[in-house]
Amino acid sequence: MTENEVPRPAPEFVEWFMGLPPGWITNPEHGLTQNQQITALGNGVLPLQALLAIKETETRPQTP
Repeated sequence: MTENEVPRPAPEFVEWFMGLPPGWITNPEHGLTQNQQITALGNGVLPLQALLAIKETETRPQTP
């Protein structure tokens, strides 16, 4: 590791931490590098956050 590099978590850990099924991003068949996997996971939305957002929009009163 050079002085400019910082440790990064394993993509599999991030995938698990986000509540995604194993291989959702890290499946080798996708052909993504580790850097691409981390980028995709970093730009992703947590499923539980998405669920909360959907429920919030469904329960708010509609404005005319």
